[in-house]
Amino acid sequence: MQINLNQIEIPPGQSLWLHGIDWQTFEQFLAETGDERHSRVLYDSGILELMAPSPVHEKSKSTFNCLVEAFFEELDIENQAGGSTTFKNKKMEKCIEPDECFYLGEHATTIGWEDSGIPDLAIDADKTSSSLEKLKGYEKLGVPEVWIYDVNLGDVKIYNGISVVQESLYMPSKSFDKIKESVQAIKEGKSNNAVKREFRKWVREMDAKKNLKALVEEKLDKAFNN
Repeated sequence: MQINLNQIEIPPGQSLWLHGIDWQTFEQFLAETGDERHSRVLYDSGILELMAPSPVHEKSKSTFNCLVEAFFEELDIENQAGGSTTFKNKKMEKCIEPDECFYLGEHATTIGWEDSGIPDLAIDADKTSSSLEKLKGYEKLGVPEVWIYDVNLGDVKIYNGISVVQESLYMPSKSFDKIKESVQAIKEGKSNNAVKREFRKWVREMDAKKNLKALVEEKLDKAFNN
């Protein structure tokens, strides 16, 4: 029996795994669904995972990513969000869609509007499923750093390749703590706009006290020249 991938419906917060899907069939699925597709995809050597994000997942990841973007903006660090761009490699038979990704520093100014080059940072939010299976794919595609935000625990783990690291290539640890605190405040019912204004003010104050911009620029320079 042949399965029409376009007719598959997945409940919010659930995932579906399909085996024996060749690359040609997968590419056809991507072409036919295009921008109308609501599910995220993960493809690895014949195995296709379709994930339907829940409302809680989408609100959590959007809030988290908005604060990350605000952090770089307040420090006047060039950044370009890439959203859930589809990154694929036919030779390796791998395809990944992050919840969000960023091009940072000089890379943000050189990436073309129509380009889908490998980002400096990929971010995934986990609510009902784990993004750990995606780490090998990110590593093979050449993504330097991945942040996985646990929606349930309000925690963030930083990965370089498949290894957890304590220090990000791009952001100081205290900034992560403030972002997590801000997301939690919004979840608990505080004004979205008020929390974001407070976060931006905190970034400016930290920059004035500890020259935060110089610290981040030093991190970027080290990351890009290693």
